[in-house]
Amino acid sequence: MCDPVTIALIGTAISGLGVANSYMQGQKAQKQQKQASQQAQANADKTFKQQDQAMNRANQKAPNIAALMSANQKDSTLGNTNLSGIGGVKPSELQLGKNSLLGS
Repeated sequence: MCDPVTIALIGTAISGLGVANSYMQGQKAQKQQKQASQQAQANADKTFKQQDQAMNRANQKAPNIAALMSANQKDSTLGNTNLSGIGGVKPSELQLGKNSLLGS
């Protein structure tokens, strides 16, 4: 038969293998849990984005065409734009000066 020291060494080796196996199983479970958490986060982000898009589709903003037309027709003078104002642009301001390369 085997002596007690050999039996103790075999027992220690088997115990060490059990600890290593337990550690490996724990690492595998932790990796799976991390993957599941990432998948759940990705699903939550996707769901939030879809809900946000659906809400934006339901609450679309549209220009008030009637108000724009009404405001444009109030002052029906020729030069009435947002850029030039009611009086338009003075022709003297459009002429280039003689001392520039573009004007002559």
